[in-house]
Amino acid sequence: MKLSVLQAADEVPDRVALVDRGVEITFSELAERVSDRIHSLRRSGVERAAGAPAVAMVGEATEQALVLLYALIELGVPVVMIHPRIAEPEVGRWLDETGADSVLDPAALVPVESTREPIRAVPLDDEGTLAIVRTSGSSGRPKGVVLSRRAFLAAAAASAANLGWRDD
Repeated sequence: MKLSVLQAADEVPDRVALVDRGVEITFSELAERVSDRIHSLRRSGVERAAGAPAVAMVGEATEQALVLLYALIELGVPVVMIHPRIAEPEVGRWLDETGADSVLDPAALVPVESTREPIRAVPLDDEGTLAIVRTSGSSGRPKGVVLSRRAFLAAAAASAANLGWRDD
C-alpha cells in the first residue's frame, strides 16, 4: 500500500478521489491540483531537506486544505496539524514545541500558473515523519506525537481490515 495521490492518479486516473459539495473530483484531477500546489510550494521555498523544519497548517475539511496536505505529503515535508478552533496563544506554543517555522493557510495560498511540468512521486522513507499531531491532554498538558508514514499506512490497513473496504 502506498500513500501517494500521484501514484493513485497513474493507477486509477478516472476513479473518484473526492466529493466536494456534490462535485466529484477524480484522482487525475486531484493529482493535477496537487502538482500545481507542489510547484507553488517549491517556489515559496517549501521543500524536503535534511533537518528542514516541519510546516504547520490548519486542518479543515476543504478541498484547498486537502490539496495542500497531499502536496506536503508528496514533498515529504512533515506537517504539524493545527485544529481550526485552537486559541491563538496555543498556536504559538504548539509551533514552539514542534519547531514548525511557518503556518500555511490553504485558503490564502495563491497557486502559481501551472507549468504543466509533470511531478513524479518520489520514493519517501516510510519511517520518516509524515505528521505531528497534538494529543488531547487528558493526562496532563497536550503533547506532540510524531507519526511516520508507516504509522499512517498501518492505520489505513487496520481501518480497511476492521471496517471493511469497497473500491467505491
